[in-house]
Amino acid sequence: MMSKARTGCLPARVNNRFTAPRIMTKNTHGTGCTLSAALAALRPRHTNWADTVQEAKSWLSSALAQADTLEVGHGIGPVHHFHAWW
Repeated sequence: MMSKARTGCLPARVNNRFTAPRIMTKNTHGTGCTLSAALAALRPRHTNWADTVQEAKSWLSSALAQADTLEVGHGIGPVHHFHAWW
């Protein structure tokens, strides 16, 4: 059984849970910083945090799904930040 990747967003009196299939890759270096940067960059685009988190998480899932195509370094590699362009 595959577990889900969960992200919680807990503003005042609201409890949103965002789930997505877990991406099976060893290349997860920088996922926390990448999610944080995506949230900061996308927040002005949306009127609420729920939409911001949903878009950021969707983008990060795609970056993780394409991480193995980079083939850089040894060991745990980075997510593919530019997966939409190359």
